[in-house]
Amino acid sequence: MKFRSDAEPVLQAVCHCADCRNATGNDYSETVFFAAKATEVAGELRANRYFAASGAQTVREFCSVCGTPMFDKSDGFPQLIGVFAQTISEPFRFVPDCHMWTKGKLAHVQISDDLRTYEEGIS
Repeated sequence: MKFRSDAEPVLQAVCHCADCRNATGNDYSETVFFAAKATEVAGELRANRYFAASGAQTVREFCSVCGTPMFDKSDGFPQLIGVFAQTISEPFRFVPDCHMWTKGKLAHVQISDDLRTYEEGIS
């Protein structure tokens, strides 16, 4: 599975929604959003469709070989593709711009930085 983008990320976000927590198996996800038209994906993916808490239909794509969650594509922001940061090769470094869906944050997770926070998604 290979991912490539000719563009810098549009947004890097820590997401606290239940959907992202379930997809990644973590307390939150670190998601990097790129312009969809500037990205290339090589390899076979599998996909699950569902309706996110925002009400937008979302597609989560994962590696067909190992099952690693890779991409998030939402009808709510069709011009973007969300890439789970842990799947991006070095030398990429995740540097978040904000926390979103904080109303779904687990009680034991503390936000100790000065980043912008959004109770729901970014519109």
